[in-house]
Amino acid sequence: MSGRLHLLEIIPLFAGLFSLAYAAPVRCIDHLPKTGAGPGILLTANPPFDTMVRCVCPGSTVMLSVTASDKDVYGEPVICDDLAPKLLWNNTADSSHGSGTTFYFYAPMTPGAYTVTCAAEDGGDVYPNPGWDDSDPAVSWTIYVVKAEIKSVTFTSDHGVLNNWDTNFADSAGTVYNPRGWQKNPLINNPITHTQGVRITANATVKVEPMGIGFDLDGDSSVGALVFRTPDQISTGSDQAIEVTSETA
Repeated sequence: MSGRLHLLEIIPLFAGLFSLAYAAPVRCIDHLPKTGAGPGILLTANPPFDTMVRCVCPGSTVMLSVTASDKDVYGEPVICDDLAPKLLWNNTADSSHGSGTTFYFYAPMTPGAYTVTCAAEDGGDVYPNPGWDDSDPAVSWTIYVVKAEIKSVTFTSDHGVLNNWDTNFADSAGTVYNPRGWQKNPLINNPITHTQGVRITANATVKVEPMGIGFDLDGDSSVGALVFRTPDQISTGSDQAIEVTSETA
């Protein structure tokens, strides 16, 4: 069927932006005893306007990156570069972790919401004044691994009069095609009839995992009467029937 529906994209319902900006530190001429708690380790996503919530397909790879700088107060108002911070990555998808500025998230095959977090700490300042610092706050991404499929399209505007003689050749009446349209498993693609000049209506059964994902269900065709637009749907995580109507007759 030339107008088979397909999911064009999965759209996250919300997105966060994480961006911090600080002046460049002034280097110390000499290391004075630490006189106060510094601002800690400044940790930002790289690029600064990285999408902190995103949707990906199972088996895909996402590269995440951060920029960290450690600045402490030794003698007012001197600000110094501290030791290079150690980056600590955590990933709820599996037990893997990283320690550099770049982390690769390997999306599992199981749909769901996963969190990748990066925190930082240093190894102390100048001996014997360690002055340990931590990042505040840590940088965190929420990654939705999304699986989406269209399972069937049943045309409710079909007249229901076409008979399948192959399944009931001995009966002069035949058997009306069922389902009235397309089905994925087992694969069935039955013909339909429709009244010219009337908009097509159908029920599309889809399964989008996990639940709570916003998506658009669109159907494209070179024939205007087979173009469908069904935006702003919310996934249930299981089979859900969505009523669609063609944009034109």
